Amino acid sequence: MTKNDSTKNVRSPLHARSDQTLCIHAQMVAGAMQATCGELGFGNLGSLIGWLHDFGKAQQAWQDWCADGFPQGKSIPHAPLGALWIWKKYFDEDNIHIVTTEIVALVIYGHHSGLPDVLNPDGLSFDNLLRERFSEYDENGILNECAESFFKEIISEFELDVLFNEAAREVKRYCDNLGESFRKLSSQRLSDNHKNSINICQNQIGLNLSLLLRFMFSALTDADWYSAGHSDCADCADAFQKTRYPWANYLKVAERNIVEMNHVALSTSKSDRESEIARTKQQISDLCRQYADRDYGVLTFNAKTGAGKTLSVMRLAIAACAEGKASKIFFIAPYLTVLEQNAKAIRDVLGDADGAIVLEHHSDVIKDSEEEFIEYLRLTERWDHPIVVTSLVQFLDAIYSSRRQAARRMHMLSDSVIIFDEVQAIPVSCTYLFNAAVNFLTEVCGARVILCSATQPYLEDVLECPIHLTSDHEIMDGKQFSQELFKRTCIHDCRKEDKYSSEEIANLIESLIPNN
Repeated sequence: MTKNDSTKNVRSPLHARSDQTLCIHAQMVAGAMQATCGELGFGNLGSLIGWLHDFGKAQQAWQDWCADGFPQGKSIPHAPLGALWIWKKYFDEDNIHIVTTEIVALVIYGHHSGLPDVLNPDGLSFDNLLRERFSEYDENGILNECAESFFKEIISEFELDVLFNEAAREVKRYCDNLGESFRKLSSQRLSDNHKNSINICQNQIGLNLSLLLRFMFSALTDADWYSAGHSDCADCADAFQKTRYPWANYLKVAERNIVEMNHVALSTSKSDRESEIARTKQQISDLCRQYADRDYGVLTFNAKTGAGKTLSVMRLAIAACAEGKASKIFFIAPYLTVLEQNAKAIRDVLGDADGAIVLEHHSDVIKDSEEEFIEYLRLTERWDHPIVVTSLVQFLDAIYSSRRQAARRMHMLSDSVIIFDEVQAIPVSCTYLFNAAVNFLTEVCGARVILCSATQPYLEDVLECPIHLTSDHEIMDGKQFSQELFKRTCIHDCRKEDKYSSEEIANLIESLIPNN
C-alpha cells in the first residue's frame, strides 16, 4: 500500500472551503440540482452531478491546501478527478450508459474551467483527454484515495450506483422521445432525400443532447456558486424552487393602466382615424389576453408597428403567469434602442418606478453609483427577477457561450414566457442556433415562446432545423383588424422618363407637403 492509498491522515471532516464542510456543500448542491433539473424530468441526473462535482476535493493534497488558506502560487485541481472516476466506473458498451457518463463527466470536468471540447482541433477526444492527461491520478493512487474518503464521509458508492441507474433511465427516455420526434419530422419534411434526412435527424438529436448537457452545466454552476456564497445555509434547495411572485397583483395594475391609457387616447383623439386606432389597439390587447390560459409552445404575433404589440403581448404573458402557466417573463429584442423604449413602457404600465419588477440587462445600462452597479451585477448574474428585458446577444450567450457567467443564466429560462420582439432581425447565421434553442426551451424546459414581428420570417421552413410552431400559432392572422389602419408610409411612383429639373423637384416637394 502506498501512502496515497491510506486515508488515516486525511482531514476530517472533509472541507469544500474553509468555512463549509464538503458534506454540507455536496448536500446543498445535490438538493438544488434535484429541484432545478427535476422540473424537466432529470432530477436523478442532476442529483448525481451535484453529489460528485467536488469528488476531487477528498484528496489529502487538496485538504491540506484548503487548511493552509489556499496560498497563492499553488493550485490543486479537483474537477478532473470526479470526471475521471465516473468515466472509469460507468463507461461501458451500453449506449445510454455512454451518453449518461459523458454528460456527467463533461459537466463535472468543466464546472470551474468551462466545458471542454469533446473533440479538439488536434483530434483528441474527451475520452483520450481523461485517459492521457490525468492517468497519473489513477497510477499514483489519488483516485482511490479520493474514492475511499468520499464514500466514507459523503455518500456511499451503492447510493451513487442507484442514482446512476435512475439517471440513465431519464436519459433513455429523453433519447427515445428525441428519436420519435425527429423520425416524424424526417418522414414529413425530408422524405425526398432519405440519406440526408437521416443525417439531419442524427445532427438534431446530437444538438439536443448537447443542450441538455448545457442545461445541467448551467444548473451546476448556479448551485455551486450559490452554495459557496451561502455557506451558513444548511439547505439551498429552497432557493431553487419557483419564486412565487404576486402575478395577480401585477396583472390587476397592468390591465387597469392599459384601459386608462386607451381611454386617454380615445378622449384626446383629433380625428376619426386616431379614435379607430385607439379602439383597435384595445381589441388587439383583449385578443392577446384570451391566449393566456392556453397550453402553447411557440406562438406568432404578426401586427404592424403602432398596433401596441409590446403591451398587448406583455398583458398575455403576465396573465399566463397569474394563471400558473409560467413563473417569470423574458422580453428579448435585437436592438438596444427598442429594448430601452420597451422596458420603459413595461415599467410604466406596471408602475415599477423602483425596478423591483423589471430588470434590464444589456450593454447600455448605466448606474449612477458603485453601490447601484454592484446590485445590478448581483441581479443580472442569475436573472432571478419577475420580468427580465434583455438583448438577443445575452440570450444566445446564455444558451451557447463558453463563459460560465453566461451559461449560469440558461436554466432560469425554463418555465417562463419568452417574448422575442423584432424576430425578423435575427441574423441569418444565427437562425439554426436560435431555432434549436427555442425548440429545446419549449419542448424540454416548459417555456412558452411568442415571436413578435410586423414581418414574420419563415423560421418553420428552415430545412435542417425548423422551429416547431404550435398548430394554431398565429395570435392575430391579420384578418380581424385592418392592417391599413396602422400604415405609416405611402409610396408613390413619381418617376418619369426625362430628368427632373430643379424647379420641377421643388414643385413636386411642395405639392407633397400637407396643407399645400
